[in-house]
Amino acid sequence: MKKIYPLFIAFIPMLIFAQQADIKGKIMDEKDKLSVPGANILLISVSDTTVFKGTITDSDGRFEFKGENYGKYILRASFIGYDFKETYVEANKSFVDIGTLVIKQSSILLKSIQVEETQVRVEQNGDTTQYNADAFKTNPDANAEDLVTKMPGITLEGGKIKAQGEDVKQVFVDGKPFFGDDPNMALKNMPAEVISQIQVFDRMSDQAKFTGIDDGNTSKAINIITKSGKNNGQFGRIYGGYGTDDRYNAGLSMNLFDGARRITLLGLSNNINQQNFSDEDILGATGGSKGGGGRWRRSPEMEGLMVNQQGGVAKTNAFGINYSDTWGKKISISGSYFYNKSLNDQVSQLNRTFFSDRESGLTYNESSNSTSTNINHRLNLRIEYKIDSSNTVVITPRLSFQSNQKNSFMNGDFLLDGVSPQSRTLNDIFTNGSGYNISNGVLYQYKFKKERRSFSTNFEIESRINDSERNQYSLNEYYFLNESTIIDQQSDQYTNGVNTSANLAFTEPLKEKSAIQFNFTPSITKSNSNKTTMNADTANDEYSLMDTLLSSNFDNSYFSNKVGSNYVFNTKKVNFNMGVNYQYAELTGNQLFPEQQIIQRNFNNVLPELMFKYNYTEAKNFRIRYRTNTSAPSVNQLQNVVNNSNPLVLSTGNPDLDQSYSHTLFTRYGTGDVKKGKSLFIFAFASYTQDFITNQTLIPSEETILADGTILNRGMQFTQPVNMDGNWNTRTHVSYGLPITKLKSNLNLSAGATFNRVPAMINDDVNYANNSGINGGFTLGSNISEKIDFNISYNASYSIVNNTLQKQSDNNYLIQNPSAKINWIIGKGLVLNTNFTYLKYTGLTESFNQEFLLWNASIGYKMLKDKSVEIKLSVFDILGQNTSISRSITETYVEDSRTNVLRRYLMLTATYNLKRFKTSPERVK
Repeated sequence: MKKIYPLFIAFIPMLIFAQQADIKGKIMDEKDKLSVPGANILLISVSDTTVFKGTITDSDGRFEFKGENYGKYILRASFIGYDFKETYVEANKSFVDIGTLVIKQSSILLKSIQVEETQVRVEQNGDTTQYNADAFKTNPDANAEDLVTKMPGITLEGGKIKAQGEDVKQVFVDGKPFFGDDPNMALKNMPAEVISQIQVFDRMSDQAKFTGIDDGNTSKAINIITKSGKNNGQFGRIYGGYGTDDRYNAGLSMNLFDGARRITLLGLSNNINQQNFSDEDILGATGGSKGGGGRWRRSPEMEGLMVNQQGGVAKTNAFGINYSDTWGKKISISGSYFYNKSLNDQVSQLNRTFFSDRESGLTYNESSNSTSTNINHRLNLRIEYKIDSSNTVVITPRLSFQSNQKNSFMNGDFLLDGVSPQSRTLNDIFTNGSGYNISNGVLYQYKFKKERRSFSTNFEIESRINDSERNQYSLNEYYFLNESTIIDQQSDQYTNGVNTSANLAFTEPLKEKSAIQFNFTPSITKSNSNKTTMNADTANDEYSLMDTLLSSNFDNSYFSNKVGSNYVFNTKKVNFNMGVNYQYAELTGNQLFPEQQIIQRNFNNVLPELMFKYNYTEAKNFRIRYRTNTSAPSVNQLQNVVNNSNPLVLSTGNPDLDQSYSHTLFTRYGTGDVKKGKSLFIFAFASYTQDFITNQTLIPSEETILADGTILNRGMQFTQPVNMDGNWNTRTHVSYGLPITKLKSNLNLSAGATFNRVPAMINDDVNYANNSGINGGFTLGSNISEKIDFNISYNASYSIVNNTLQKQSDNNYLIQNPSAKINWIIGKGLVLNTNFTYLKYTGLTESFNQEFLLWNASIGYKMLKDKSVEIKLSVFDILGQNTSISRSITETYVEDSRTNVLRRYLMLTATYNLKRFKTSPERVK
């Protein structure tokens, strides 16, 4: 059988109902009468004190336990720096409100050294890992990113924040979204000194949180809990600097917090490569499309617009605003707007070694220069309206717009055995594109009078348009034929797509510890891609000759209906979720030009899922999840039109593509020792995809004419997507953190392993590109005082590349990256800062193997009585060695690339830090 369907065992639970109660309340600070978010709440059974449940208070200090058995309980509230508070609770009715519990700050004052040695560093509360910010010392001007990267299990890799081995997708402040889905912006602009706790958790969808049944659509998130007394007022900084080579950097980060109302203003203008880009900035101007999983996927064209923070040199102007508030007792609102304009100059070189057995020793070298201007706007909003105790509506509109202009000149050569030239292209391309993406989600939630019975429906619509023009002039030489060709053409591509989907879910309680959910999910995606290519007519000096091989008009639609159920069983120790869905899908493609062609296929799939979680204790748990999903090909992958942006490397779509079917297994173990300050996280992930959409590549050894009339000469390539089985993707990650009391520091250790197997066809031969590797490292972060802050780290990764074709291309390579950062405040205002980053590459191609040391340093002085003004002289890349090298591995080749970067410059910067906090807020929601 083409598909492998795991067995699904149906559960028929007994319909026995128990008397249950919902218990809720609020925690308040005794001194300033402010709510206390992030407080730990335990509900302990009086009859058996080993039976208890835990939760934490939300941004308003509120908590709730749902579906508790009638009986007598002790409710215990605790928070770092406060005395714990206990109260007696008798659950004898369906709803119990204990009101407001007042907790007071601890009167026990410990010496600083005792505090550092006994402070709680990490707590594991169910699925939430909670860090005490005061246990991780940073300098007074540090931001949230500086703070969290000292915490065990949290790392900064390639400019992205990872927690417990997974990418952090969103950051919240006191439970409210902060700058949409851009975690880097949130962490870089929240001062560390206002943070009380950092919580790392798996964020479920709004619909899953309401029903209480995990639908698997989770993402790693961070919640920043602000300190009482520092979450009301105005705080932030304004800075400006100028340096050698006309380098400049100016900006502001200002937070205006007033009770529930939170306003953050951001701005920057610089030419030192601070770009603040995210995926959302570029989605609107590229032809991404939705697959069967319901998420828009990045198209191949998008990769060319991604801005590498180390690659190229950029001038950037950006502005952002984030707003959140509570309007009355029923409406909560949050939203943000972000604008970015970046001018980027990039010079790059790359080398590709191909896996073809027939064309052994084939390599491709390329050098390119490009300049681009990218303008982005993105806006998102979330409105939650609690109509009454039974009805809630959540509305989430989003809008993004992008325009891009890019001019590039590229020189590419194919060589045999690294010396014999096969072909060459000189390519001059100008592109001008714009696009937008607009979406809206409406979630309606209804609670029935019967406890735990609920109904919800989530409706989403998303539309995007991309329009781009390209002018191309290419000179192509084929040494084997001793001839050359010229391409002089103009093309216009217009792509649009609309996706509409809904999810209806009905949850019915069974026994006191179990429930069943029925769901129905219809969706439809419609898209169109219309490309017109005109060749130059030398007679009238106009682009008036249509090239039918490079022109096409293609409509695509993907319709699916998914219906299924989930059974849930929850106890103090065990959480179990088992479900199965049946999905019927139709894929329809209609090529209107250059010739009429209709594609229509139906798919029937069974999609099982399973989740099991075992809680050894409140601080130690194990989880495993198995899921399946399908993904449909995009309109660009289906459209049978040749892309000749590189005349030596042609590509086209394949109208015969099927959807892919993936199996995913995920497991995680976490534990924390509060008394000793130790924590351990183990994460493992594996996926296998059938009918994986990969590429078949033709590398001709002589002139070849394809079925559509395309001519391939020796020294060219032709790539087309196909379906193949055998795609594997696995990774593991282990992190262990502990305090080193003698050094007054925190040590975080990490290690991991990866394995990727990608199938492909090369000249009708099957190749499996296998890439496996191990990685590990440590971070030692100081915990001495706010005046001495240092981080020392070492990370290394060793990769093994092998493939079933051309074994001589197998390769092992090592990347080592030690680094150190020191910030020292001397006396009353002198600030010394230096950081070192050493990179060594071993095992790449000969010209790319190198090592370099990036050394930056600064000296500053803080002035005024409150030290709010700082004058700083900084030097970037003191040794003049900065460089950017990377390796990527595909199913058909290994590629090494190098890109220009900033080199040494000096800059004098003035910074004003604003810190005005209110002891008691004027407005408390």
